Amino acid sequence: MKTICLLFYFSGIAALTYEVLWVRHLGLIFGNTVYAAATVMMTYMFGLAVGAHYAGRLAKKIKRPVRMFGILEILTALYALCVPLIFDVIQNIYKFIAINVSDSILLLTVVRVLLALVLLLIPTAMMGATLPVLSKGFLMKVDRFGSRLGLLYGINTLGAVSGVLLAGFVFIPQLGMNVSNFVAVGLDSLVGIVSLLLARKFDQSPEVVSGLSVETELLSPIKKSRKAYGLLIALGVSGFISLALEVVWFRALILIFGSTTYSFSAMLGIFLIGLSLGSLIISRYADRFKNPAIIFGCSAMLIGIYTLLSLNWFTKMPEFLLSNLMLSGGEPSWEKMIGLKFVITLIFLLVPTLLFGASFTAATKAIRQAMNSSTEAVGEAAMFNTIGAALGAFFGGFVLLPNTGMRLGLIICAVLVLLLGGIILYSYLQGKRGQLVIIGLLVVVLGLLIISPPQWDKQVMSSGPYFSPWTYISNGKINFREQLNSQRLLYYNEGITSTISVVRDANEDLAYCSQGKTEADTTERSMMLQRMMGHLPMLFHPNPQRAVNIGLGAGVTFGAVSCYPADHLEVVEFEPSVVNIARVWGEKNHNVIDKPNVTVTINDGRNHLFVCDEPYDVITSDPFEPVMAGAANLYTVDFFELAKSKLNEGGIMAQYLPLYELSHDDYQMIMRSFAKVFPDCILFFTGFDTILLGGKGDAALHLPLAASKFELPEVKESLAEVGFENPEMLLSMFVARLSGNGEVYELGRLNTDAHPHIEFSAPKSTFHYTPDENQAVLLENYSSVPAELIADLSEEQKLLIHDSHAAMKMTLKANLLRARSDLKGNIELLMKAAEQSPKNPVVLNELGASLMISAESYRLSGNARQAAAQYNLILKYKPSEFWPIYHLVNLFMQLGDQSSAAKALAYGLDNYPDSPLFVGMKGKFIGAQGRVEEGLAHLRTAREKLPNYAPLLEDERAIEALGF
Repeated sequence: MKTICLLFYFSGIAALTYEVLWVRHLGLIFGNTVYAAATVMMTYMFGLAVGAHYAGRLAKKIKRPVRMFGILEILTALYALCVPLIFDVIQNIYKFIAINVSDSILLLTVVRVLLALVLLLIPTAMMGATLPVLSKGFLMKVDRFGSRLGLLYGINTLGAVSGVLLAGFVFIPQLGMNVSNFVAVGLDSLVGIVSLLLARKFDQSPEVVSGLSVETELLSPIKKSRKAYGLLIALGVSGFISLALEVVWFRALILIFGSTTYSFSAMLGIFLIGLSLGSLIISRYADRFKNPAIIFGCSAMLIGIYTLLSLNWFTKMPEFLLSNLMLSGGEPSWEKMIGLKFVITLIFLLVPTLLFGASFTAATKAIRQAMNSSTEAVGEAAMFNTIGAALGAFFGGFVLLPNTGMRLGLIICAVLVLLLGGIILYSYLQGKRGQLVIIGLLVVVLGLLIISPPQWDKQVMSSGPYFSPWTYISNGKINFREQLNSQRLLYYNEGITSTISVVRDANEDLAYCSQGKTEADTTERSMMLQRMMGHLPMLFHPNPQRAVNIGLGAGVTFGAVSCYPADHLEVVEFEPSVVNIARVWGEKNHNVIDKPNVTVTINDGRNHLFVCDEPYDVITSDPFEPVMAGAANLYTVDFFELAKSKLNEGGIMAQYLPLYELSHDDYQMIMRSFAKVFPDCILFFTGFDTILLGGKGDAALHLPLAASKFELPEVKESLAEVGFENPEMLLSMFVARLSGNGEVYELGRLNTDAHPHIEFSAPKSTFHYTPDENQAVLLENYSSVPAELIADLSEEQKLLIHDSHAAMKMTLKANLLRARSDLKGNIELLMKAAEQSPKNPVVLNELGASLMISAESYRLSGNARQAAAQYNLILKYKPSEFWPIYHLVNLFMQLGDQSSAAKALAYGLDNYPDSPLFVGMKGKFIGAQGRVEEGLAHLRTAREKLPNYAPLLEDERAIEALGF
């Protein structure tokens, strides 16, 4: 039995490795939308269910179960070996239908189901058949059925755990997709060959022979009692609830520790570990219980109670994460974060999954007692449970999340499993007393739930503590709640694929967050990037009539694209509710959603390009950073080749490339991959990020062309808002042409679909500040603006470009000085750059950032006069900066200069009339002048917007004290 268990363990490794690989492959074909992913997963589970069902039915004809197990493993391996070829066929069929038949979501979903069935039904059915087949030889005796079933199911699931973790942490990152498939095929083949070699020994062993004889005696006819049908339905409902819980918990947990590829591997690994351990633990006791259905019912009730209790801990997890990541000793690291992902997942999922694992074994034992066939009991139990799980995954993702949200969805799942357990126990407990106890327990739990339901703070859920966690630490303490109290939540929605929100910070900046991570904000650095992502390709293309933007987000990039006259402007976004985010940001994105020539397509961006039949003049790819799960697919050679194939001759592609959360090697790998497809691409630097511009065919960039478009009123206004008042300033951002002698990248690996290095390496850079090392790469390869870009310009224009370009090089040098803590040298060099190019917005942004660091150090050290001088200097370069104005009011009041304080306050209210901080400051200022009631009125008005903001509370108490 130990040998069989070992073989079944390795079979589980191969099976889950296949699943991970096949789901990734199909995601590249069908897209990474929730519809496509759900289609693949449901089809996968359906295949397992079909295999389990028919294997259970046909197992009576099997005389040598171990040999049949070996044959199934070898056939699965042979099929998996051919899968890459089948993928190519499916890809072409899907593309043909999408282009030539219809691109409706309904039809394409049906097509995905059919194609996924064609690909997955055979191998998944063979995988699903293995447990019923082995049960033919080793689960025939009722008195040992529960222990053997728990052992086999638990060991196979433990193999699945190993497969998930090996695929996610070792195989794909180190070997790539193709070699990982070969490894799984080799392992599966080895299991099959060893099984065949040992088949004679095991199939003729006394245990198997006696088991077969027992089955033969009871074989005809197979009887299912009423209890068996009831238990099968209950087991299906249990599977339904377990996967619905998994889907909803996964969505909730990534708000705490982030949506990276490792997050999903960790969560799935813990989920499967619980199922495995639960089954293994119950295997020691299952045959000792006369009525195992009671174990099933108790487990279900405990799952419900534990889930309801654990909901109260969820919003405490951000502080738990921050405390252990940032304050537990040592520097924050990727390894520490991975450990915390496992720990946090264990807190919420280990107990429920242990009980779900025990439930399956106990329920199947009870089903076996109610029918006279072990193989059919196992097959039917596996089928009902797996079909339930498939439907539960659909219910969790498509019904609960978009309609009830995470908190209420988890409560619904908890109540359902609680009621399931109560019904089972009520049905199987003997005597009225036990039944009354169950009814009483249900009434108490549900009553407490109604009286005091678990509450989640939406602001906490949209905070993303995993992103830049150091910003939530001050003076060795966590200031997480204090920071949340300074923000206003303007929009929040738990969509089908993402939890999204818009918050307004204390300094009146907007921030768009997806899964808690800030993806766009209205700070000058961020607006510079977002606007230029849209403007650069549209400015340099001679006549862009068809343009598509990958990723709507806050809509700022697409809004910039929409400033130009074009016949067809399209944006592709996979989360439908993000359209509402763009509406909230309407003032910043030129109200792009409401323009008549705009089309919003809900789809995965890569899949859209794959199935679209009309090419574009401009493609802007503005996705999430590659650290985010799924986004790395938009940074591969394969994606860049796909995008290029969808460009007209002379078309231009703009690709966002962040300087942060990418190591030196990763940053260059993406540049190298883009340059592989667009050999003459150009790299632009926006101050804190970079943009790659590549062309197809005879695409050539000329500044005079861009200059002519500067005269378009909406273009001119949009560019002026981020500081670009003349076209010559555009070329100040030029870093290098990535070809010939201007290579910025070193020779090395490419990021491809087959070897997705970035997806697995980028998360490891999360806790390293990488912009400096990547800016060093830019500086080392900084080159002059190519002559063809400035051909036909006047000498005056060329001089302006030269000066602004030289100033940008100084800015890069200055940023490296700041990284080495030489703030004085940094500011001096930035001021020289500002003298050379006084209107260069990138230079002014970086100078303002450095002066702010200097001013804050003076203020916090108590040097009010020097701090005031620095804040005034910031306003010389950045006249409407929020914090310098705000702090000047306070500083002048401290220095007793009431006249200057009044002027600064008036200036702040002119620029930020709706800011609760400035309204509160007015109350503080007026109250300090003796007008207490008037001052308190302003402070209370401010607190209506920020009711828990500590500085406003302190000011209100101080003014109240003046009135006594």
